[in-house]
Amino acid sequence: MKDAGEYECHTPNTDEKYYGSYSAKTNLIVIPDTLSATMSSQTLSKEEGEPLALTCEASKATAQHTHLSVTWYLTQDGGGSQATKIISLSKDFILVPGPLYTDRFAASDVRLNKLGATTFRLSIERLQSSDQGQLFCEAMEWIQDPDETWIFITKKQTDQTTLRIQPAVKDFQVNITADSLFAEGKSLELVCLVVGSGRDPQLQGIWFFNGTEIAHIDAGGVLGLKNDYKERASQGELQVSKLGPKAFSLKIFSLGPEDEGTYRCVVAEVMRTHTASWQVLQRKQSPDSHVHLRKPAARSVVVSIKNKQQVVWEGETLALLCKAGGAESPLSVSWWHIPQDQTQPEFVAGMGQDGTVQLGASYGGSSYHGNTRLEKVDWATFQLEITFTAITDSGTYECRVSEKSRNQARDLSWTQKISVTVKSLESSLQVSLMSRQPQVMLTNTFDLSCVLGTGYSDLKVPLTVTWQFRPASSHVFHQLIRITHNGTIEWGNFLSQFQKKTKVSQSLFRSQLLVHDATEEETGVYQCKVEVYDRNSLYNNHPPRASASSHPLRIAVTLPDSKLKVNSRSQVQELSINSNTDIECSILSRSSGNLQLAISWYFSPISTNASW
Repeated sequence: MKDAGEYECHTPNTDEKYYGSYSAKTNLIVIPDTLSATMSSQTLSKEEGEPLALTCEASKATAQHTHLSVTWYLTQDGGGSQATKIISLSKDFILVPGPLYTDRFAASDVRLNKLGATTFRLSIERLQSSDQGQLFCEAMEWIQDPDETWIFITKKQTDQTTLRIQPAVKDFQVNITADSLFAEGKSLELVCLVVGSGRDPQLQGIWFFNGTEIAHIDAGGVLGLKNDYKERASQGELQVSKLGPKAFSLKIFSLGPEDEGTYRCVVAEVMRTHTASWQVLQRKQSPDSHVHLRKPAARSVVVSIKNKQQVVWEGETLALLCKAGGAESPLSVSWWHIPQDQTQPEFVAGMGQDGTVQLGASYGGSSYHGNTRLEKVDWATFQLEITFTAITDSGTYECRVSEKSRNQARDLSWTQKISVTVKSLESSLQVSLMSRQPQVMLTNTFDLSCVLGTGYSDLKVPLTVTWQFRPASSHVFHQLIRITHNGTIEWGNFLSQFQKKTKVSQSLFRSQLLVHDATEEETGVYQCKVEVYDRNSLYNNHPPRASASSHPLRIAVTLPDSKLKVNSRSQVQELSINSNTDIECSILSRSSGNLQLAISWYFSPISTNASW
């Protein structure tokens, strides 16, 4: 305190005159150090996951206006390492977590509360092994200078509290009901039991059937069901529940063939994040539990294709037969389709014992125009017919035959599958263009043949053929003629005389173009385009199923060797004025063919330099 007072800095001047100030003074105020920070020294032993609360007392009695900041620190390795900041309350009364505690502060796992005027409490909701070490509290006193900047003037640290943390048993195992043989129609309960884990874990359970998730219970007890299990639960056929903190149950009250398979449960330990979502800490899965059914009075089911062909072209009719064996009794059937590269079956059609037919949503809609039919051939045979097949009809078809059982709560059911491939018409469509005379003499005849090669020559699919032409000086093709699938001929108007001297003949897989009296106008590149329709495209006015164009073929019309000869003998005539004369130009030979002649006559006066 004796350093308080007025200080002066003086610079003596040796010149005769004074320029400026040679002395300055300042007043130093020394504030008494009244800051105190106390916490009783102790040693605590805690288990990982338990809560912790520590308090320190920090106070000041300074007459000037000052602020306090309080920070909690952790040192490890016997105190020799640098202290790690846990959390602080700044001089501006703002809570600031340390870099290693940011996420835990956001999740409200680490908190700092001010209780009254001098008490500051550190709270950790769930201790971690990294929290072990020596904890202390540091108080700093700040004052504001005249330039409005804050500067700390003193700080005090409390004694240390030693914290020892016993690691909790976190690892756990998941068990499930052992493999069993169950009777159809009886109930089944599978219990997923967690063995081990820490104290009061937050667990969520997930049930899988044949590798696909069917149910999910989060740590808050919220249930989510997948696919048709939601509907079955609403009808009281199954129940998924949490029996306790470490036990989950899946109960099916009446087993059916669709329930036969492999069950598995997965348990995840989670914690709440600051966004209220669940963060997975660890995940374990149970061994597989296989459920087999005893099926009484087994029937044989045979699925076949009516024409014995498992590969069909799009647009063809696909007829599938499902025939059940055994004693005659009322049966119902349902057809299912599993598209290629998928696992989830789609309902196609079903027929009840009373003959009522029901079509699936994707197969009975207006877009199919009655494309799917299900008929009963006899008491044991059911035929599914898809009139106009598409590529999406490829895949596996499953027939499920069911009958009522007197002794069972559920119908008895048997299934059989068959795979079908629908090939696109475009996949084997090839078009080639040929000509015997790629170079044709003027006025001669040339022909072009457009040949279609496919793998479905026995289908007799309707075709539309378009002949196109591109002059040698152009890059654009123009339509010459189009022969539609119903025989209609549409002429283009690019070549003026083309229609008058052209003959077109067309068979199932060939179109021939015959051009008479060739002119230089027909010199250029020719191409043919083929469009293939199926019955669905024709009936519903849809675009063609496939199209392909041939390679371009150049036709050159050349001039023939000229055989034109005329009488070139000199003729001299002397005539009287006003008399008549005949001058003859004789054609001795000419080229064959329909070639026209142009005749020009010239005259030159006797003058030597006159022009003709």
